[in-house]
Amino acid sequence: MRIGVMSDTHGGLKSWREIINGVFFDVDLILHAGDIFYHGIHNPQPEGYDTINLAQAINDLKKPLVMCKGNCDSEVDQVGVDIPIQSPYVLCQFDGLKILLHHGHLLSDEEILRLTSHWDYGISISGHTHITRLEQNDKVVFLNPGSHSLPKGDGIPTVALIETKGGKAMIDIINYQQGKSLKNLVMG
Repeated sequence: MRIGVMSDTHGGLKSWREIINGVFFDVDLILHAGDIFYHGIHNPQPEGYDTINLAQAINDLKKPLVMCKGNCDSEVDQVGVDIPIQSPYVLCQFDGLKILLHHGHLLSDEEILRLTSHWDYGISISGHTHITRLEQNDKVVFLNPGSHSLPKGDGIPTVALIETKGGKAMIDIINYQQGKSLKNLVMG
């Protein structure tokens, strides 16, 4: 199974379309870690900012999409999309892989470790910082795909791919514009 992971779209329709038609073209599922529409008061509008047409693109998506609510998402955003924006986190299980999906602004690493240990979850996916993170702590992998529309830190627009096979998972952080892996980790 191939899972595309993104976060912090902030209304960026241009990068959304490029990813869906590019690096996520053959994924089986997409996970979105929040901040879908509004760019927030501390961010500029991303190139191709178009919340109405982004909502329509989400509704027209032919792939399964799981989304959680970020700190810039509001309850009124749900009016525009058919897919539930879940909050404060989503518990997922795909191909034997247990995932905690959340935005990252409410839970500390210690709280995440406590929750994932309690539920025996192997991956914690968050966003919020717009900076990539891929590291293993005890039995939990912390994954932040960064932001494809408003990247911070090194400024590289990124997403992540998780590929499961035979009880193992390969996680890659990808520069979506170049289709190039920047960092990877193997679980299992």
